[in-house]
Amino acid sequence: MKSFFVAATILVGLATPSFAGECPALVQKAEEAMRAATLDEAMMNKVMEHIALGKSQHADGKHEESAATLKDALQLMGV
Repeated sequence: MKSFFVAATILVGLATPSFAGECPALVQKAEEAMRAATLDEAMMNKVMEHIALGKSQHADGKHEESAATLKDALQLMGV
């Protein structure tokens, strides 16, 4: 049982850096999509809030949350 917990801890430790590297790529993709998007003002503001929140979450080390927020922003734009 102890080896299971050790293995699980290692897997979580290995997964976290992949989320950390994913965030900047998602920010760039969302910002590029934002420039090309034709959204009404309310939707544009909502997307910009998601992007800002995603950046903040990334800076705070909350990489899984950041990736989810940025993916939501992309989804709002239909990307």
